[in-house]
Amino acid sequence: ALMKRLLALPFDQNPELISMSINAIEVMMQAGKHAEAAAHSEALAARPKNYASPFGMMWIWGGAACAYSLLGKPDKAKPWLVKLKAGEKDNGAALTRALLCANELDAAAALLVRRLGGPDASDVLVAVQDYQLVGKGPANLTELEHRWAAVLARPEVKAAIARHGRILKLPLARSYYGAF
Repeated sequence: ALMKRLLALPFDQNPELISMSINAIEVMMQAGKHAEAAAHSEALAARPKNYASPFGMMWIWGGAACAYSLLGKPDKAKPWLVKLKAGEKDNGAALTRALLCANELDAAAALLVRRLGGPDASDVLVAVQDYQLVGKGPANLTELEHRWAAVLARPEVKAAIARHGRILKLPLARSYYGAF
């Protein structure tokens, strides 16, 4: 309710709220409110001036792609995935998550290998760690965990990780919606 009140404030007078508005997508996704997340993402993307950086736009587009994928509406997710793939260099994590949501595991694995060879390799290494304190969420969260594990188990991904580091078991928690 508090977030909805914040989001009702006009962007032109409160441009700093763009981050909160993008984070709201994640909150909706974690709450299993995928239709609401998709609608919010689309509304943000359609704003003529929303103050989002290219990095932030990727999270917005990723929110729509992921929400529609998890709603079983791949036709509505597809245009967002096209935008994300075109903007890969702006935010590989948003694209990775969207590919997992769309169950495009081959593309997700290939992207992880590219990212591990690029400038955000250290961020990718943080994301691939085995975080032990993962709480139970909606049913689709478990499915994303399985998809993520399947991508990490691929030989080409294991080899790319081994070139840059290793996976440790860490007694920490992580959200599966924004960590990739």
